[in-house]
Amino acid sequence: MGGTAAHFEGWFPNSPSPEAFAQGWSKVREFAGARDVTSALYVTVDVNPDARAAEKETAQYVLDYYGTPVEVMRKAQAYYAGDAAGCRQLLQAFIDAGVSRLAVRFSTLDPEPQVELFAREILPAIQN
Repeated sequence: MGGTAAHFEGWFPNSPSPEAFAQGWSKVREFAGARDVTSALYVTVDVNPDARAAEKETAQYVLDYYGTPVEVMRKAQAYYAGDAAGCRQLLQAFIDAGVSRLAVRFSTLDPEPQVELFAREILPAIQN
C-alpha cells in the first residue's frame, strides 16, 4: 500500500466489505500523507426484489466466470444480491468508508434491466 500511496494516483481494491476497505484506505492515506490519492471499488451486484433469485443467479454467474463458489469469492470481493434498498445501503457504507469511485459489474447475463434499475433507484441516492 505504501507503493500505491507513493507512486500512483488511485487505489482500486477488491475489498469484500466496507470495514475491509476502511482498514486498507486508512493505511493508504497514512502512507500518502499530503499526496492526493483517489479511492475506487470494484463491486458485483444483482439487483432483484426477489433476493433468493438474485442470490441464485449470482452464485451461478460467479461459478461460471471464476470456476469458484460465490461463498469463496465473497471473502475476496464485494458482492450484493437483493433489492435496490439493500444495494443502496451497502454502496453507501462503502462510500462512507472512503470510496469515491465505483466500478459496478452486474452478475447476470441480462444486465440491461438491472442497469436501468440501478440508474433509476440506486445511483441518484448514493451520489454526493
